[in-house]
Amino acid sequence: MMLLIFSIIVVYPVMLYPAFMIFDLHFFNTGENKNLKQNGFRTFVVLGTIALGIASIGNFDNMLALFGSVLCTPLGLILPPIFHYQTFKSSQSGSRSIFDLLFFLIGCSISVVVFTFTIAGFFS
Repeated sequence: MMLLIFSIIVVYPVMLYPAFMIFDLHFFNTGENKNLKQNGFRTFVVLGTIALGIASIGNFDNMLALFGSVLCTPLGLILPPIFHYQTFKSSQSGSRSIFDLLFFLIGCSISVVVFTFTIAGFFS
């Protein structure tokens, strides 16, 4: 258990660093008090995730399903067919385009169904 806690503490900043760098480039690029705004945002994100973790102690499985339906399903099932369609739409056949769009719709359907069941699980 202690190793799990240690790994979460060590990996957490590594996971958030790329997201913070992208966010900083777009929103905190210039202006006065740049460092204060960056640090305030980072503190807000860390405190928000801590609060979310504390709030979901009894419903960890529902929180994990919620994150999966909102974040992981688009990464694995929705975005790849859309990227493939956008990249090769001029050179691929019509049936392949329909196949890409069908996979996109299936991914969207799975995400909505899992999200719906997860929200229903929070209130049951």
